[in-house]
Amino acid sequence: MTQPNFKRKGSHKGIACRKGEPIFWDELKERINLSLTPTAIANLSQIADSENLTRSEALERILRGMLQVNPPT
Repeated sequence: MTQPNFKRKGSHKGIACRKGEPIFWDELKERINLSLTPTAIANLSQIADSENLTRSEALERILRGMLQVNPPT
């Protein structure tokens, strides 16, 4: 069994990380659980990889209307 390819958090040079303070957005993120089919997970991973983002950040940008996605072919 191979290890999944996990990405390290992107560098935010010049921005201090402090617990309880947002870095990129004007509000803190909250942890939630989502249930997705394997196909949806694969598609989200592919989108995130193509944009060099984490799956969480890719989904955030899609839902904020900042990242347009085309239906899978």
